[in-house]
Amino acid sequence: MARPNLHEKSHTLEKAIHIFWRKGFSNTSLKDLELGLDMRPGSIYAAFGSKTGLFTQALSVYAAKQAERMSTVIEAQPNPLDGILTLLYSFSHGKPAEQPSYACFLVKSLLEMESSEDELKQLIRQHLQTMENIFRDAFSQAISKGFLAHPENAEHSPSRLARVVQTKIIGIRIMSLQLEQPALLDELTIDCARFIENLKKVDEIISAE
Repeated sequence: MARPNLHEKSHTLEKAIHIFWRKGFSNTSLKDLELGLDMRPGSIYAAFGSKTGLFTQALSVYAAKQAERMSTVIEAQPNPLDGILTLLYSFSHGKPAEQPSYACFLVKSLLEMESSEDELKQLIRQHLQTMENIFRDAFSQAISKGFLAHPENAEHSPSRLARVVQTKIIGIRIMSLQLEQPALLDELTIDCARFIENLKKVDEIISAE
C-alpha cells in the first residue's frame, strides 16, 4: 500500500490536528479518522502505525509551528518584552476555543488524557516546556540587551519569569474552553500582559535612577 508523499502527509496531519482538537484523543474513533482524513484504515496504519502514532505526529507538527510562530513574533521586536506583549495581545479579540491556537491543543489534550496515557502526557509536557524555554530565552535576551534589569534573586530570573507567563497563558487557555464571552478572555489576556508591562515600568524606574 503506497505511503502518502510529504505534501499529502502534511495536509493529513493538519486535518488530524483539528479532529483530535475537537473530539479529544480518547474520544476520536477510527471511523472519525476515516471520515475526517478521507483515508481507509489500512492507509492510516500504513502511514502512521496507529491512532497513537498519528496523534503523536500531529501533536509534534502543531507544537513545532506554535514554537516557530512564537519565536518569529518575539524576535520581530527590538525589545523582547515587546515581542512577548505582541504575542499576548494576539490572543485578544478572537472567538474562544473555536480552533487550536497557541498552546490550546496541548493544554486541552493534557486535560483530557486518561491516567493510563502517561507517555502521551509526558510528550505534551515536553512540548509545553519547549514553549516555556522560548519565553525564558526572550527574558534572557531582554536582560542582555539592557531592556530588563539583572535579577537580584531567583524570583526574577528568566526561568522564573517564563514559568509565570506560561502558567498565566495556560490558565487563559483552560478558561477559553469554558467561557463563551470573548470580552472576558480579552480581560484575562490584558491582565497577563499587564505583568509584562509592570516589568518594563520597574526597569524604566531603575534605569532613570
